[in-house]
Amino acid sequence: MGFAVTDRWSIKSAPAMDAEQFQLWQALLEERTGMTLAPERKQFLESSLNIRMRELGLDDYDTYYQQLVTGATESRAMEWSTLVDRLTVQETSFFRHPGSFALVEDYLGQFAAERGTGATLNAWSVGCSTGEEAYSLAMLISERFRAHGKALFYGITGTDISLPTLAKARRGLFPRRRVEQIDPALADDFRSMKMGRNLDLVARKGKRGGGFQSSLPERREPFIFMNAAGRQIDVRVMLHEAGHAFHYMWASRSQGNYFTQRSPIEFAEVASMSMELFGLDRFGTFYPGDEQAGDDRHHTAGTER
Repeated sequence: MGFAVTDRWSIKSAPAMDAEQFQLWQALLEERTGMTLAPERKQFLESSLNIRMRELGLDDYDTYYQQLVTGATESRAMEWSTLVDRLTVQETSFFRHPGSFALVEDYLGQFAAERGTGATLNAWSVGCSTGEEAYSLAMLISERFRAHGKALFYGITGTDISLPTLAKARRGLFPRRRVEQIDPALADDFRSMKMGRNLDLVARKGKRGGGFQSSLPERREPFIFMNAAGRQIDVRVMLHEAGHAFHYMWASRSQGNYFTQRSPIEFAEVASMSMELFGLDRFGTFYPGDEQAGDDRHHTAGTER
């Protein structure tokens, strides 16, 4: 049986995954990819599978599982590649983790001092994603070797479980914004929200409707609630509420609880709407130009009404 992608999207809730189903998917992913999913990652697996199932017009996890395990060899392999790409985080950037690159730089100095002309260094970027870290290694090694004035050689091997990201890495073409670094403090705040389970994003049976950002006053942390169902508007809602969340975190640190009690609504919406606008010129990462332009026109028309 093959896989057919459908454009019939629905806003119905994602089906709940029971413990037995979760264990089956855990075992399958670990056997084929080495990926291990802890129980607290169950919601992530549910949402990722559900988005892909909706694209295929499937209604339950068991049917999708059976098609991946027993379907026609060629279509099964292609679908597995697509699913793995959806399940991998692919978080990367140029010169990510400065401490790691500092350690590499120290080693390069030692290598160049101890080896003679013609020596070769082989470096391996494990989980290279779209290639930024592998190319960062190449730039660092090239610079350090030139500084020592010896004819030293090197090779970079990049590997990743996601075939689409490897294809991007091979092309080696990156938009200018990929070189721009996210403010470290802002990145840390977002990671803390993910690790603290401060995000309840995916629609599911029995969950109330709507989307909003609230707060956990005693912990001084934000909480984002929404019902993502694989639609374009979900991205905008997430950006909007994230603007509120970062505003809350940064302002509450300097102003205490007074911020949450006295901030006028007109001012509170500045952060959320600004976050939406900041995100607009990043949509090209996910959508082709014509599709993005069409959505922007629709959004603008909707705003004017």
